[in-house]
Amino acid sequence: MYDLPVENWRILNGLWILSAHFVTMSEAHALMIPLRTDWIANDTHRATPAYVWQNDPEVLKLYKVESTTNLCIPAALGTAFLNQYGYEAPASKKLKIAGISAVDNKNIVDTSLLLADLTTRCKGDALNGTTIDDSVRCSAEFYKDAGYSQAKVKMIRPYETSLAIGGAEHENRLATREDIVTALSSGYQIVASIAMIRWDETKKEWLKVASHAVNIVGISKVEGRPDRLFVSNPTRAYRVDGQNPVFDEATLEPVSTLVAESLPKKYSPLVITGRLLTRPNSLTVLAGLLLLRTQ
Repeated sequence: MYDLPVENWRILNGLWILSAHFVTMSEAHALMIPLRTDWIANDTHRATPAYVWQNDPEVLKLYKVESTTNLCIPAALGTAFLNQYGYEAPASKKLKIAGISAVDNKNIVDTSLLLADLTTRCKGDALNGTTIDDSVRCSAEFYKDAGYSQAKVKMIRPYETSLAIGGAEHENRLATREDIVTALSSGYQIVASIAMIRWDETKKEWLKVASHAVNIVGISKVEGRPDRLFVSNPTRAYRVDGQNPVFDEATLEPVSTLVAESLPKKYSPLVITGRLLTRPNSLTVLAGLLLLRTQ
């Protein structure tokens, strides 16, 4: 049974916002998020109160899925686009965000409609997920469709074919910690691909057991300890209190020398550890970064 947020409207500093309590699945319904207009992102911490949940009950009903979808990529893209539309300065108001409506002269977004639209645009499948190629293609097309001809879409990851699709850029190399810091400080939204891998003692190699996409919304260096990494995770049913951005705190650190020697070359030697990001007897490593900016 999942704990899910239910709408609870209140006013903070004259703005309509959403807070939540936790309820059972039978009581849950689509998440509706009011868009604030006064949010100012920090250079190294771009988290906001908005996010798109891949297991929204309305989405589960739409795709006839019982409890969870594999729509993490379109959900993470939705979070990025929604942040650009409603929270960045200057805001990218030309973006065609599905699910927006006016309630009492205030913009409200039904994130289940946004996710459904992006799933169609990105040729996503609720059971089989979304390809890397399609995630790049539909991001570039989403910006062009809104008239952002100078938008930047950049993929950083090793890949067997070029991902320079529809005007996007592709750096065919391993993503680094410095890429994250530079992207955040340069105003990019970051959709990170991560892979859960497990050592197979019989084959003497690392095997992928799962993959996922999350939004990286912040990073902070802690002297003598792993970096603090702030992520918005599409699988999480966040408790929104209407005052704070929604994110989880994870850690980012280099893999050990022993692991680095055996790690498949398509993965960055960076381990991410955090809630719902790690599986038993496995490592979660960075696979790639999709960087998004409207101008």
